[in-house]
Amino acid sequence: MMVSSQWHPSLQYLHAPLVESHGSLISTVFNKAIAPVESIHALLIMIMWPIPRGSLKDDPSWMYSGLLLNAGMQIGLHRAALVGEDPEPDYDERVEASSVTKTLTWLSCFNNNVM
Repeated sequence: MMVSSQWHPSLQYLHAPLVESHGSLISTVFNKAIAPVESIHALLIMIMWPIPRGSLKDDPSWMYSGLLLNAGMQIGLHRAALVGEDPEPDYDERVEASSVTKTLTWLSCFNNNVM
């Protein structure tokens, strides 16, 4: 919503308040392990369409990409294509995703980290 409201003609008024609350909301994500694939997807969107900052040094996208790469490795996304099954089936918080979704998510994490 925050990303798309910036360019939407009738929803632009929402952008500034959403950006203001973004900092406190995003900090709760990083206070625990990033486990569900959906959380990784949400943060990938924020990396691909970041909030405009005054300078590049103020843009946290590079930090997010490193965190996502490590989170993806922690939940085994880098092994999904090789094994073809969930490498850690006992992990309670993981939302089961298809092997294709896991592979594409890993490729996206890796691609955003090396660029």
